[in-house]
Amino acid sequence: MALPSAVDLIGWKKYFNSYTLQGRRNVRIRTQTRGGLDLELATKKTRAAHTNSLN
Repeated sequence: MALPSAVDLIGWKKYFNSYTLQGRRNVRIRTQTRGGLDLELATKKTRAAHTNSLN
């Protein structure tokens, strides 16, 4: 099975893939950013619910 070259990749696969260093880097950054955003939103939601329950 031949691996695709960076030239053969199209669409989102061009930027998020495991074949090229740039693609692996983009996946890592996106995963970390998404996890950070999810944590921040969950914290804000929990704080808002706690504040509303105190009133």
